[in-house]
Order: sequence, then structure tokens, then C-alpha cells
Amino acid sequence: MAFKFDTGYLYAKALIGMGYTQVSVTGISSMFSQEEFENDVSIGSTTVYPDVSTVRSKAQEYATQQCWYDVRRVRNIELKKSDYVTSIASENGVGISTAWREYRQGLRDITKQSDVNNLVWPTHPDGVLVGFHTGYEPCNDL
Repeated sequence: MAFKFDTGYLYAKALIGMGYTQVSVTGISSMFSQEEFENDVSIGSTTVYPDVSTVRSKAQEYATQQCWYDVRRVRNIELKKSDYVTSIASENGVGISTAWREYRQGLRDITKQSDVNNLVWPTHPDGVLVGFHTGYEPCNDL
């Protein structure tokens, strides 16, 4: 399952990434309005807050980057779990089956897909579910 980020966490990370210091997010509201944002966020001693839409955009970028990190982590685990197939084929002097070759290539190509929230994971030759297959929510949805 992809990591579902807390909105307050994302806003804090976005603000820090924008160069603000002493960031504190006290409320975890949707922060759709500038007023909600300014009520729920403390940025050191500043009284001038950035535009909430800019912060939401930066938070979205950060969440998407983290989602791709999660995808790569899961992909690498699945590749390691299937390494035995190539090892056995090599030890026996035979080639790897087309199904396994396509599965492993599909895992390597997973990051070439454009939308982290609509990934199509390759089909495991033994029918095992791979990827984010249970309880998945879009991980970069604010």
C-alpha cells in the first residue's frame, strides 16, 4: 500500500522546502482557504504568509515524489523476490521463461508510467498480486 500522507505533514514539508523556518502546523483541516491556512499554520515570527494555493501545489509535488519512492521500493522488493527464477535458470543452463522475463521487465518499467495513482503492475506468472493491491488510496491526493 502506498503511504497516505497527513495533510499537515505535507504542508509543513512544503513550507520548509520553500525556505520557511520554525514551521508548525497546529490544525489538520483541509486548509482550502487562506484564512484556514493562516489559522492552522505558524511560521516562526513572520506575519506574511505565502499563498495557500502555492503551498498546496508544493505539498502535492512532495507527495508525488514520495509516492514514486514507494513504487520503486515495492518494485525492488518484487524483483528480489523473483531473483530465484533467474538463478535457477542460470544454474540449470536454461533460459528464463517468457512470462517471467516479461514480468521482471514490467517491474523495471513501472516508473516509466506517467500517473503514480493509476499504475498498471505487471502480471505475476504465478498469479500473485503485486504492487499496491490492498487498501490502496491515491498517495498524493490532498
